[in-house]
Amino acid sequence: MLQTKLRDLELEKTTYMLRRYKYNFFTQGNRAGALLAAQRKACNNHSKIAYVHTTYKQKLTNPQDIVNAFASYYSTLYNLKEDPGTTSTPASDIQDFLSPQVVS
Repeated sequence: MLQTKLRDLELEKTTYMLRRYKYNFFTQGNRAGALLAAQRKACNNHSKIAYVHTTYKQKLTNPQDIVNAFASYYSTLYNLKEDPGTTSTPASDIQDFLSPQVVS
């Protein structure tokens, strides 16, 4: 009897919270408001690399140092500078590829 009442109270609370959650998304979902900003911030926090450890067990937290560590690791991994058969794409071709395309 007591467990049934407790279960019913938990069910009511869960139903209320779910209804409130759905209402917030319904009313604020199409606007770029605080709800969308909070979701975006949560996504950004998951994709940011806070630190990396180098091969010498050094902890890097500066974003530029992290970028340099990744660049060093992958250039060593693929031997890009030492392989004479590897050709480099000119920077202008990369910029042209990455620049926004104008569609007429």
